[in-house]
Parts: sequence; C-alpha cells; structure tokens
Amino acid sequence: MTEGAVLLLTGPLQSWGGPGAGVYERRTESMPSLSGIIGMISNALGRGRMDPIGDLADGAELAVRADRPGTTAADYHVLGAGPRFALNAEGKRLANPIPTRRWYLQDAAFLAVYTPPANGVSASEVLDALSRPVRPLYLGRRSCPPAERVAVCSTDGRTPEEVLLTARVLREPPGRDLHRLDLSDADYFRAEPPDQISVMIEKSAPEGSEHLASLRPDAPSTFDPRRLAHMHRRVVTEAVQVPTSHCVGRGPAAVSALYESLGVMP
Repeated sequence: MTEGAVLLLTGPLQSWGGPGAGVYERRTESMPSLSGIIGMISNALGRGRMDPIGDLADGAELAVRADRPGTTAADYHVLGAGPRFALNAEGKRLANPIPTRRWYLQDAAFLAVYTPPANGVSASEVLDALSRPVRPLYLGRRSCPPAERVAVCSTDGRTPEEVLLTARVLREPPGRDLHRLDLSDADYFRAEPPDQISVMIEKSAPEGSEHLASLRPDAPSTFDPRRLAHMHRRVVTEAVQVPTSHCVGRGPAAVSALYESLGVMP
C-alpha cells in the first residue's frame, strides 16, 4: 500500500476552483480539489507551471474530511480598472474593465490524505516540501494562506479512511439545540447532546464502487496555461458517524489534540 501524506487545511479563507463562467465567475467547490492539492505541493517543491506533474498526479488519490464546511462568500473584482492594472495575465492591455466575482469558503477546516502515485514522489518528500516550501503555501488562491502547519504526518500503514475516522475533529462539541420549538421546558433541560456526530468525507472511489461514484473534473494533467486541462476523477461522498468525544473545538489546543490522536507530537 502506497503511503499517503496527511494534510491539515485551515484558514480564514479557502477557494478550490470549480466550473465557472470564465473570468466572470470564479467559483469554489465545497471540498478541496485534487488539482488544488497537487498545485500546492508543486509550488512547495519550487516547480513552475510548465514543469511536468506526472509524478504528482498520474494515479494520485485524495480523501478529505470536512471538520468545518465553512460558509461561502463572494468578492467583487474589476479587472483593468486603472492604468496600473489594465493588463491581463498575458501582458496584453485590456480595452474595457471586466467585472468578476470570486467565491471563497470562510472559516473552513479540512483534514485530507493525499496518496501520491505508486512510482511518483513519496509521501515523505511531499511532507518535507510542505514543511519547508520553496514558495509560500496557499489554499487554492494566493489570497488564502493557511492558518496552521499544512503537513501533519504520513499514514504509516493506515488507510486514508482509518486516518480520517481516528483523528479528532476540529469542531465545537454539539450541545442542546436552542432552535427547537417543539420541546417543553422540562424536555429541554433534560436533553443531552448526541453520542455521535456526522461528518462528510469525500474520497477517490475504490474499485467496485463505480455505481456509487460521481465525476469530479479535478485531476490535472498539466498546469501549463496554454493547454490547461483536467480529467474527471471518480469520487464517493458519504456522511460518517464519529463519537461526539472526537470534537475538540478550534484553536491551538484543538490542533494539538488532533496531532496527538494521530500519534504525532504537535
């Protein structure tokens, strides 16, 4: 079994691409994309957009757990609104300003397991690059720096599912539902928090689960802007139940608890 790299993706803002109307609408997916993760690793290794990525992408797999899904927010931009900013990415002057909207996830937290190709870079190389990146890391867009150290540990013989079900969850423990109107006062104060919570996991579809899978166009073949293309990847999304005791909230103490649950010193 190929070793995977466990990654922690938290920050005030994240944005993970997705289909959109060209430059006018830059959407974000609800989960980190394989393309975004490979781009982050490639950037950490110091590679350029023209460099090959086969050793990072061909046969790579990704599993992601949404600890905090976050909320979406849009940012309004105008390209070419002044003489200093009137050039496009190719250096050509824009005749007219172009209004755009860019979408982000706010206050989201994800735990991901990236499994590199069997004959590509190793998980240890990935973790070393993310720990000492050649260039700054960002979560999908350059305006989205990570809030915590991205590299956590290797899977160390565990499957991605075992890692995601074992690690503590960066979410506040559930309490009484203050919005329920059907509870009497006595029932409200007797109500106890649930024993389990539901978290969403998206993973590359294992063999034999094709009938349950959906297609996600986030498997890159190159980052060359002249021939940028993404292949479809089969993914399975499911809600899994984990004990409420796995919830450790947020902040440095919560991140330390997550590390400890994976057998790693913070």
